[in-house]
Amino acid sequence: MRSALNAVVLVTLTTINYHTVVVHSFLSPFTQTARRFSSLSYTNDPKSPRPVGQVLTIPVLGPIPGGSPLVIGEDFLLEQPTPLQWNVLEEAMHHHRQHAKQQREESSHLKVAGIDAAPLVAFMDDVTSMYSIPGDRSNAKYATVAAVVGISSDLGDDTSSSEGFMESIMRVFRPDQKDTVRPLESSSIRLVGIGRAALSNFYSRIPSSYYEEQQDEDGYLVLSEQQEHDNAKTPIMMAQFRLLTDTAERSSAFVDDFGGSARSSPVHALSEMGNLASRITSLHEDRKALVRGLQAAKARLAVAAKADELEDHDGLGMLSSGFQAVNGGNNQQQQQQDIATLLSDFPVGAESLFPRKKNSHEQLLEMENYGMGISSASFSAIPGLTKALAEKLRPYHSPEKQATEEHYYEVFSFMGVLSVNKFVPATDLDSALKCTNTIERMKWLYETMWSHKNLLRDACEEVSQELRDCGEECTDLW
Repeated sequence: MRSALNAVVLVTLTTINYHTVVVHSFLSPFTQTARRFSSLSYTNDPKSPRPVGQVLTIPVLGPIPGGSPLVIGEDFLLEQPTPLQWNVLEEAMHHHRQHAKQQREESSHLKVAGIDAAPLVAFMDDVTSMYSIPGDRSNAKYATVAAVVGISSDLGDDTSSSEGFMESIMRVFRPDQKDTVRPLESSSIRLVGIGRAALSNFYSRIPSSYYEEQQDEDGYLVLSEQQEHDNAKTPIMMAQFRLLTDTAERSSAFVDDFGGSARSSPVHALSEMGNLASRITSLHEDRKALVRGLQAAKARLAVAAKADELEDHDGLGMLSSGFQAVNGGNNQQQQQQDIATLLSDFPVGAESLFPRKKNSHEQLLEMENYGMGISSASFSAIPGLTKALAEKLRPYHSPEKQATEEHYYEVFSFMGVLSVNKFVPATDLDSALKCTNTIERMKWLYETMWSHKNLLRDACEEVSQELRDCGEECTDLW
């Protein structure tokens, strides 16, 4: 069973390769004639024409309220899907069945995009969908192509393998009398980002389960006469899409900032990717070492803080304080009380008028694990993680694409994005995901890691001073 990313284009079954000319030549008329995002179509009536004829479409999931961008290779757990989200997932499963049907029958009149590995949805979030893709004439919106790879529920399905994934999916999507989805209690859907897409010509439609399994001579789905579509389910959102792939073309903004030409030879491009990959790997190792030092310093400071809380009943603690008199401590305590009384009488202080800027250590404490997160990227090297991510994405990409050297660096760049997604705000991930040049994305990644390393280094100096004030030795922390 083929696991490559496939689609039906015109009358031939073509593997969607990121370098296949046939697919791009088919999609180019669509990009030139596509309408703006604000132009929505309602196609409940089978007699109404589709927006631009027979093109590849995909169910749209989202935008998820408060959801962060889904990076390639990242997992997303959709907790307790809403009824509308279940309808979208059901439509994705219907497309998956249609794709399997056209594979078996080698049908040429069906225009269904799909892959053998899993159903597909277009995952949209509040951040990347805010603005259109730069330079796109159709004013398209960005979405991550996500594969529905598993369902967790009280049934305890083993989803550690592809067979287990599909078994768990089919348990939920098994058709009933109306061929609809039966949501499970306490169920969660696991999605995996496998690609990027530009969505345009959004339109709504009744879920396919409310149509008869037949088409007219023009390829439109036919609604049963006994079924009133006005009383059917809430329509779901669909969109035409084209794949966003990395190319050799660099953006004009990148050329203005870093110089060079818009295009370079494959040899020079691969050489530059290799150099950037080495520098990024080294930066990542430095970040890991600094974070380990901060964690050790935090543990030592916690021990020192507990030591200060101990009561000195026998006076031994005064031995290291210069043999100060006992009443001297009482005088100091009285001074502190007077200062506290003065501050209580004047609640508006200088700090409220001029807020103190947080130091590097305080900024990092607000992040998860000092900005490194708790994923595998916090403990492993990026080259090894890149190989694991490439293996994870293997069922969803064509063998021709995986055989290229550029594919490794493309996966490397997305693995690097995953390693910094807990440090950068979600808005900064927008440019990394919409970028269509691997070198640009790796350059963005290098600068982001450099900023993180500098912040970690400043935090280490601040914590070192705190340790010295506590009498702790800190030369062995980093």
